[in-house]
Amino acid sequence: MMSLGAGQGGQVIQTCRLQHAKVLELLVRMASLQTAFITLDEEIKMTSRRVNALEYVVIPKIDAIIRFIEQAMDEQEREEFFRVKKIVEKKKEKMAREAADRMAEGGEAGVLAMAVGNEEKVDTAFDDVKKDSELVVGIVSPVAFASHLKWMREKYALRQDMFLIGDPGSMRRRLAYHFCLVEGLQPELLTITRDTVEADLRQRREFGKNGQTIYVDSAVVRAAIMGRVLILDGIEKAERNVLPTINNLLENREMVLDDGRCLVSPTKYDKLAKSLGEVEVAARNLVRVSPRFIVVALGLPVPPCVGHPLDPPLRHFTERLSPSTDVETLFLFKDMSARDLQRRATDAATGETAWLPSAAVRAAVDGKILVLDGLDRVPADVLCALTPLISDRQCPLQNSEPSGPGLLLSDADDPLVSGDDYAVRGRAIKPFTAAGLSDIRKTR
Repeated sequence: MMSLGAGQGGQVIQTCRLQHAKVLELLVRMASLQTAFITLDEEIKMTSRRVNALEYVVIPKIDAIIRFIEQAMDEQEREEFFRVKKIVEKKKEKMAREAADRMAEGGEAGVLAMAVGNEEKVDTAFDDVKKDSELVVGIVSPVAFASHLKWMREKYALRQDMFLIGDPGSMRRRLAYHFCLVEGLQPELLTITRDTVEADLRQRREFGKNGQTIYVDSAVVRAAIMGRVLILDGIEKAERNVLPTINNLLENREMVLDDGRCLVSPTKYDKLAKSLGEVEVAARNLVRVSPRFIVVALGLPVPPCVGHPLDPPLRHFTERLSPSTDVETLFLFKDMSARDLQRRATDAATGETAWLPSAAVRAAVDGKILVLDGLDRVPADVLCALTPLISDRQCPLQNSEPSGPGLLLSDADDPLVSGDDYAVRGRAIKPFTAAGLSDIRKTR
C-alpha cells in the first residue's frame, strides 16, 4: 500500500471536510424542504376543508335564503294582484247594476246615458279604486302608462310576445300585472337568476311518496297549457345555455317534455286532431298549446346595466322602453335609530366623516314619493324623528362641510329667500320641493 506524504494527506483531509460540510448543508436544506412540504400539505388540507364548507354548507344556505325571499316576494305580488282584480270586478258589477237601473228607468234616454257613463267609468275605473281609502292602491297610474297599456293590447291582439326594457325596479313587473288585470288574464311569473337551470324552465324531476319518479311542470309549461301570460323577469341574468331550452316554444309554440309529452302549436294540433282524431292524438302524448298563451319578458338595457345580451329566441320579441317611477323607499328595521331616518355617516376619501342623506331626505329634496316599508317594526319614538319633515316640511341635517346644507326648508318659508341666490346662505338652508313626501304609504 502506497503511503501519502504529509502535504497530500492534509489536502485529502481538507477535501473530506469540504465534502462533509456540503453534505451537511444539503441535509439541512432537505430538512427545511420537508418541513415546508409538511406545512404546505396542512395548508392545502385546511383550504380544501374551507372550500368544501363553502360549497356544501354556506352556499346552499345562502341559495335557500335567496329562494325563500324570492318566493315570499312573488307570493306577495300575486296576492296584491288578485286583491286588485277583485276590486275591479266589484266595480264592474256596480257599473252593470247602475246601467240596468238606468235602462229600466229612462228607456232610450237611459240607454244613451248608460253608454256615455260606461265609457267614462271604464276610463276611470282605477281612479275610483285609488280614491277609496279602504281599498288597495292601484298597481300603476293609468294616465302615465296609458300608451304602454295600449301598445301591449295591440301586441296581445296580434299574439306577439313582448319585451319591456326599463330602469331597475318593480315598475316593469307592475305594468305587466296591470296589463293582465285589465285584459282578464292570469299571470305566471318566472324569476330568472344566475342559478336558474334548464329544469326550472321545462320540468323538475321529483320523487313521490312511494319512491317513484314524477315530473312537475314549470311555470313555462303551465302557462303554455293553461293559456296564461308568462312573465320572464330578469332576462339579463340568464346564462347562455338556459334560454335556448325554450327557444322552440317561444318561436314555434312547440316543446318536448321530459315525461314524454310534446307541446304542439294550436294550429298544428287542430289539423292533426281533424285528420287523425282526438283519441289518436292523445295516444301520441301530444298536448295543445293554448292560443291565449303569450310571453312578456322583463329586462334591463345591457349595456349600461350589468348582464348578458339577448339570446336568439328573444331577439324577435317586440321591445318597448318602460319608464321608471320617482319613488324612494326607506326600509325600516328594529335596530334603527332616529338619526338613521335622516342621515347616515360614511368615510370620505380624505378620511373625514361625511354625512349622506337618507331616502326620506332625498325624496324631500328631489320631489319623489316616499314609501316607508315596515312601520310596524320600529318604535314610535324613532318615527318621531320624521315628524318635522312630514308635518312642517323642515328637517335639520348634519354635514361635514361648513357650507353644506343643514336644514330642509319648505315652500311655505319662501319669504326667507330672496332672488336666485339665498340670502340666508350662511345659515346653510336648502330648498325643499313641494312634491316631496306628497304620498306616504305603509307597504307590506
